[in-house]
Amino acid sequence: MEEFIFDLADRSMFFKQIESIEQSHIDALVNYDNGVALSNHDFENEKLVTMEGGEQKINFVGLAYRYRLIRHLYQTTPLSRLFQQKKLEELNEVLKKIDEISNHWLELGKKALSLVPRKQGCVNILVSNGQLTPTLAKLLLFGLNEHFRVRDIYSAKEHGKQWCFEQILQKYGKSADRTHYRVIGDAVKKKKHVMHSMNNIKIETVAVETTLIYFLLRK
Repeated sequence: MEEFIFDLADRSMFFKQIESIEQSHIDALVNYDNGVALSNHDFENEKLVTMEGGEQKINFVGLAYRYRLIRHLYQTTPLSRLFQQKKLEELNEVLKKIDEISNHWLELGKKALSLVPRKQGCVNILVSNGQLTPTLAKLLLFGLNEHFRVRDIYSAKEHGKQWCFEQILQKYGKSADRTHYRVIGDAVKKKKHVMHSMNNIKIETVAVETTLIYFLLRK
């Protein structure tokens, strides 16, 4: 599966060009994007990192352009346009095997994720240990992009999980009376400690287990 992830990230999401200067959120450089049309932009030869006076200088405008296209791809592009038919069949076979071996976690996970937005004001938010672009590629490949809006995906690779949680709290609120966070995943105690350290926020923690997800679905 890793081969598919990095093939997509490198070929269609500029990962080879931006790996060393990856940002933690898709909107991190939105203020650098002047909105110009990019159909004739020379992405292949444009330099994103140069040295001036012995110091590294990042072309944030060019990087912002790439994140604009990455956003568009994530939001609008089906896998059938990203892979040739043979490669797409190979991907579907791999996904099928993963789902079978994992006792259908992908199928159940999608069902669980689809329930969240049905409740008014609720959204799915993802905090990843990996870099942002491969994370987006992985979500696309697993068909999870329809459950996670690109603006609600954070990478903890550079700044750590606490920074990500702080960004989420700033965006969605810290009031225990008005905001309820449910943290799902491994290392749940660590996540709970990090978030509680910032305020007495209403938080539920849920360990990721197939039986538990099934229970939640039945409820």
